Formats: sequence, C-alpha cells, structure tokens
Amino acid sequence: MSSKIRFSASQHPFSRWMRCSVGAVLLLAGCSDGNTWAPVDSTDTQAYVVGAAAEALDENGRFRLPNDVRYPEGELDQSAAGRIAVDYVNAFGRFHVDRWVEEHGSGIDLDGLRVCDRPFYVRSAYRIPLDAPDEIQNSLGPRWIVSLCGPGNRASVTLSFSSRVTALGTADQSAFLTLAPTAHFFSVGIPEFINGPIPAIPEVAVERGARFSGRLISEVPTLVRPAHPQSDLLSRWTTTVNQEVRVRLSSDEPLISTRDLLVGFGVDFRDSGVFVRTGSQTQSALSIQDSAGREWVLQLVDHRSVQAVTIAEVNP
Repeated sequence: MSSKIRFSASQHPFSRWMRCSVGAVLLLAGCSDGNTWAPVDSTDTQAYVVGAAAEALDENGRFRLPNDVRYPEGELDQSAAGRIAVDYVNAFGRFHVDRWVEEHGSGIDLDGLRVCDRPFYVRSAYRIPLDAPDEIQNSLGPRWIVSLCGPGNRASVTLSFSSRVTALGTADQSAFLTLAPTAHFFSVGIPEFINGPIPAIPEVAVERGARFSGRLISEVPTLVRPAHPQSDLLSRWTTTVNQEVRVRLSSDEPLISTRDLLVGFGVDFRDSGVFVRTGSQTQSALSIQDSAGREWVLQLVDHRSVQAVTIAEVNP
C-alpha cells in the first residue's frame, strides 16, 4: 500500500505539518530526565565497541563516519554543511528566532550560534528514481542535520536541508537567498530538556545501545530518517551489536531476536529510547505528485515498522 501527497510549487509539502506538529509537541512537553541526551566523554566510547566500530574511532574516541570522510558525488560535504547552517541563521534567523525561543524555552543569541559537535548526514528512507525532479529529491532524499550551540555549549537550534544543493556551498549572499528555498530547510528550537543536539551524537547512541543490550557495538552507526510523515529531525542511529539480544515489544508480546537496535526519538521529542524494526508497515510506498502534476511512487528502503522495546533477556 502507499500513502499519497502532492507538492505545491511554492511550499514544501511537509513544512506546515512539521512546524505545527513540532510546535505542539514542545508546548506539551515536560522536563523529564528520561528524555535527555546527557553529555558524554567520547573517549569512553572505546569501552562500548568492537570490530569495525572500534576501527572507525579516531584518536579522540569519535567516530569517523563514512560521510564525514567520503561523501557521495554531487552532494555537499560535512564542512560545507556546517558553513551553510551558520549562513542560514545569518540570512534568515531573524524571521524564525521568536519561534525558536518559544520551542527552546529561553533566549537565543543568534550572533553567538556555532555548530555543535559536527553536522550529520542522514540517509533517505526511500528509493527515489534518478529522474525524479529536484523538488522531490531535495525534500525526501539525503540531508544534512546541523545543531547550533550558544554560549556554554548549549544546544539551541537544529537545521536540516538537502545535501544535493551544492551551489549553496559557494554562494554569495544574494545567491544564497535565492537558492535556500530549493534546499527545503527545516528548523526548530531545541527544547532545553533534551540537553544536547538533535540528533544525539553517535557516541551517545552507541553507549545507549551497548548499555541497553549488554553487548558491544560492532558496526559503524548510521543515521536513517523515518518515513513520511515524520520529520527528518526524528532520524535514528542504527547500532549493530556483536551478538543477538532478545527483546520484547510489550509484556504480552513474544521475544524477538535481533542485532540491530535503533537509538533516538520515537514519535516526538518527548519519546526517546531504543527501538527495533519488526513486521511490515501499513504503507510500504509513498505516492507523490510533483508541482507539474506528475505522479511518482517512492519505495521504502526498509518496509519494517519501528517499535520501542524493553530488554527481556541477554543470551550468554
């Protein structure tokens, strides 16, 4: 089955939904210690990894992610993504700052914002035809997510945008203003209760996955965005453990054996934890009309649904 959306020539089809949805979430959210991404000393990551994951750590205990070192041809690299995020704030921040402050929960100094940690490349949830128009590629394809910190290294704002609009990397101020809409920027003020960037840095995700499972993480974590209609800011890290663990979705569900644990947010920013893929999604494809009225069908890369789990048993 497939769900269906339609592009407007002048508006990202998800932008209004995401802004209203995230805004409503933040108004309802409380300050729960269980939902924070507590700061982590990344040098401790070595205690939680083995194999390819251990080999991917640099001398400071931080992951050298594949798209940090080698990015796909025709896409922005990590360095450019960080510059573009700052340029976006300089160009458009004054139009969004009131909303960001409301979502964040306290004041934000636009002039003091800088990149938190590093930008993260997020893979698309869909197989997008190569001949699909830019409006679809840039909206639903791979993207960069960049969190910006203020004084005291406090995560304040996070942005996401298409990795395909490479001209933004070298654009002057005038060209940037023209090109920015084509990259389908989305932004949100980071709620203070999250206590860190969005998404969490991979070192935190690996620690959570390892502690949750009682296993070591054996593969380099990858960030994958959820399917429509969830925002790419709810992307989760896939952490693969070195031995299977048995988990339970709820008290009356049977045990499931898995090695892949997803760490991140659930349906909103209040809901963070560990998830697994299981069963089949109701919607395995997205039917979408571009602004010219042409219809495109995008197949999900992984048709399995994502559900929160509680650990039930760790096999010896």
